[in-house]
Amino acid sequence: MQDEMERRKVEVQVKMKEQEVLNYELSSLKPRAKVYRQQQNSNIMFLSGVQQEMHRAKQNLDSLQKEYRDLETSTSHTERREEEEEKS
Repeated sequence: MQDEMERRKVEVQVKMKEQEVLNYELSSLKPRAKVYRQQQNSNIMFLSGVQQEMHRAKQNLDSLQKEYRDLETSTSHTERREEEEEKS
């Protein structure tokens, strides 16, 4: 259980870093630059805008940060519980 949570935390950290890089890349583009968004689970690309994609990236990053905090909290609770069980 603990290993699975640690693995998930690492996955979330990697995704957070990807979103941070995406935000940086998008912010370096000109406001009227053409940006394409890939349809999920497909090779189809749709024209989008820099601001729209920055908003999506920010939402994704916020969601990942919340998930990471939740994982941190549950990990610390699990560790405390295991320590208490060892003492008993």
